[in-house]
Amino acid sequence: MIWRQGKDFAETSFFELKIQVYIIKLIGQTDSCESVDEMNGMIPAVQKLTKLLLVCNRFSFRFPILGLVCSFYTMIRLLHLLVLTWVASVVIHPLNVQAKDKTKDKRGEWSMSFRVSSTAFSHEGAIPTKYTCEGEDVSPPLSWKNIPEKTKSLALIVEDPDAPDPKAPERVWVHWVLFNIPPTVYELKENIKELPSGVTSGLNDWRRTGYGGPCPPIGKHRYFFRLYALDTSFTHLEHPSKNDLEEAMNGHILKKAELIGTYKKIRTK
Repeated sequence: MIWRQGKDFAETSFFELKIQVYIIKLIGQTDSCESVDEMNGMIPAVQKLTKLLLVCNRFSFRFPILGLVCSFYTMIRLLHLLVLTWVASVVIHPLNVQAKDKTKDKRGEWSMSFRVSSTAFSHEGAIPTKYTCEGEDVSPPLSWKNIPEKTKSLALIVEDPDAPDPKAPERVWVHWVLFNIPPTVYELKENIKELPSGVTSGLNDWRRTGYGGPCPPIGKHRYFFRLYALDTSFTHLEHPSKNDLEEAMNGHILKKAELIGTYKKIRTK
């Protein structure tokens, strides 16, 4: 009898472990914190049900019919829990992500939202020192998706609205200006030296072309990476300032995507 109970316990524990491993695998298929928390919350429920299954097995020695009914009920509950876990990770989560990528256009119709992002930092996250004046001062990797239809070119403006002091800003400092980016281009690699064919650089506020990294004199500044989808290109512009480019873009902007990074100097004088 003791040997049989020990065997049942070992088999039930192994069954519980296999279910937990299955749930953990499903958790690994999603990057949603909410979904992960929900599925982590299912593991204690699995533990309770597998313990109930062990009790049912013990009942089956003296009350075979009652033990059978108890085991059947527990197995149905476990199956239901696994189905819910699968639906949450494989079906609902992708639909939620897709819904977050959709916005309504001016006509009230749903469309995929135009987005820009970086693998180096998250939206409103800290920009790594590598991409600043305290590091290598190289441009961060950028990518975008869901470019609107009828886009003829893209323009990128990177600027700091908190100069010189976030508590008392006096001006916007321009760090990078690019335009005539073809709509077939979906990324700018880190420390990009050779721009894609057709892309033109404007002047930053150091009065030179190219990227200039964050170098805030005081406090933590915000850096806006604004990407514009345009219905035209500007072959007549050579190396315009941000203001000149914005004037040329007026009336030609289809959509705008925005990524914000922050930076505060590590070393202060």
